[in-house]
Amino acid sequence: MQIVLIFATTHHALAAESVLLEQRVWHELLPPPRELTLSCGLCLAVRGKDFARIEKLLAGAQIPISEAYRMPDRAGDSYLPFG
Repeated sequence: MQIVLIFATTHHALAAESVLLEQRVWHELLPPPRELTLSCGLCLAVRGKDFARIEKLLAGAQIPISEAYRMPDRAGDSYLPFG
């Protein structure tokens, strides 16, 4: 299962990516899905099993996560709030 992390700003998303790179946590930088936000910024896809660790790392770095959603398993399914 993958989780999409939405941030208030592109700066927050890039700062989060930097923390995850430093800690060697798998992630993928993506444009946010249009179903979730009309922002033209960035979001991160992460593994669900890593979410608790990521949440602690980002909180420690004072990088707020605005929203988290479970990625759909199949095309056409909805994103579901996570956490």
